[in-house]
Amino acid sequence: MKHNLILLSILAILFCSCSAQINKDEIIGTWKVVEFHTVAPTLSLALIEGAKGEALSSTYSFRKDKTFSMKSNIVSNGEDGNYEFLSDNVIEMTFTSTKHKSKSEYHLELVNDNLMKWTQDLGELGSFSMKLKKE
Repeated sequence: MKHNLILLSILAILFCSCSAQINKDEIIGTWKVVEFHTVAPTLSLALIEGAKGEALSSTYSFRKDKTFSMKSNIVSNGEDGNYEFLSDNVIEMTFTSTKHKSKSEYHLELVNDNLMKWTQDLGELGSFSMKLKKE
């Protein structure tokens, strides 16, 4: 009995420590943001609601050449950039068409042929996550 309990504990630790590997090719295509959640207790509700509205109006198009574009209600002409995988589950997106070039890292929690979920750590401010659906 004790042996089984130890074996079960080891298997649970191994299972929890392994993260699912993302198929990087499944990111290719156009994605619409369908959910937005934030944990940012120091940010004002108005700022969070504004970010949510902007996010829910956004679409991202990822191409095989590691470029992407993003369009939204506020950025109707779109923003372009490059992306790269820093690890199996972390993608860095560099916006190149803005005045001030910016980089953002996202932890990919899920990517399959029709659904993607990512989270961005905002440091002391908190974090936000978005769920995107492939169009």
